[in-house]
Amino acid sequence: MLKVGNYGIRTGLYIDEYERDLVILDIDKLSEHKEIKDRLIELYEGRFKVLMASGNSIHLYTLLDTQDTRNGKFITSEGIVLGDYLGKGKQVIGPGSNIRGKEYKMLGKGIFYISYRELTSKLENIGVRIRHFEGLDNENIFEAPKTGKAYASLLHGSRTRKNTTFNPKNGNWRC
Repeated sequence: MLKVGNYGIRTGLYIDEYERDLVILDIDKLSEHKEIKDRLIELYEGRFKVLMASGNSIHLYTLLDTQDTRNGKFITSEGIVLGDYLGKGKQVIGPGSNIRGKEYKMLGKGIFYISYRELTSKLENIGVRIRHFEGLDNENIFEAPKTGKAYASLLHGSRTRKNTTFNPKNGNWRC
């Protein structure tokens, strides 16, 4: 891999060559809920993944045959959050990047091609579903809305999803 320094990869982008959208499943804390997370990773056996610098999280790269790139969480039937479903307007740190002396390591080859319907079916078979966001959590952070509405914070989220506002008169965000 060519060493170019640290960089990010935008998610939710339509890739013309493949006629698909890039979505990344970001599995957090691999040591927690290990059995179900191992089954998630098995879906991507031999496919392109990135082990994050912490060694305890992984990005699963997916090319979906859908224009539906809403962001969300993937959760168990008991409501346990396993990680993020990163679609339009999000980004991840790219493989080969080095953060605090630890590298984001590329594993496998070839991105996983799957339909959204097939992906959700496979996830349901292992007890996982995607919960999509509404509002700013689902909007492109690179094109911030200027409505004066309250949203969840871009940086840390919000249970009420109303802790951040944008003032269109002066162009300021407030959290």
